[in-house]
Amino acid sequence: MQINSAIDASEYADVAALYWQGFGGKLDLVLGPEHKARAYISAALNPDHLICARDQKGQITGIAGFQTGHGSLLKGNFGHLVAIYGGFGAAWRALTFMLLNPPFSGGSFVIDGIVVAQEHRGKGVGTALIEALAREANRKGYDRMQLEVIDDNIRARMLYERRGFMKVGGMSFGILRHVFGFRHTITMQRKLR
Repeated sequence: MQINSAIDASEYADVAALYWQGFGGKLDLVLGPEHKARAYISAALNPDHLICARDQKGQITGIAGFQTGHGSLLKGNFGHLVAIYGGFGAAWRALTFMLLNPPFSGGSFVIDGIVVAQEHRGKGVGTALIEALAREANRKGYDRMQLEVIDDNIRARMLYERRGFMKVGGMSFGILRHVFGFRHTITMQRKLR
């Protein structure tokens, strides 16, 4: 397995497809239909905030995004949304994203999402990506990493706990649960120093 952050522009669609494989079920009502969602993710992708796992043939088997004060995995703007969804579609999606994503506080290195291709799960790819994120956070001078995980995603929570993350809070989605399909997230942090 290789872990690196370099991707070629020709791989943006592959990253978008893998991102959608991991998060499409949660984001379908906001970003769907799938072909538009994948087009938006490709257009909004920020490769400077991405770490990839690859197999021996160089194929992407997992991705991990992160957020710092200098950006996040998806750097999409209103123009990207308008280009894919039109004016009205862009407006309500932008509002939904503002409600979902509070402004970056700057204190933690925030994990934007980890996705492992289904056929590579259980092979250590997620663990390798988490440790690569920890190295990146250390390199950037952060003393902790933070992530949000859906409360009923037991498998992911167990992985994060094994890698040193502890629950520090949570958030209820209220009426937005109908949009995203889940009620609560758990905030977890891992100290790095």
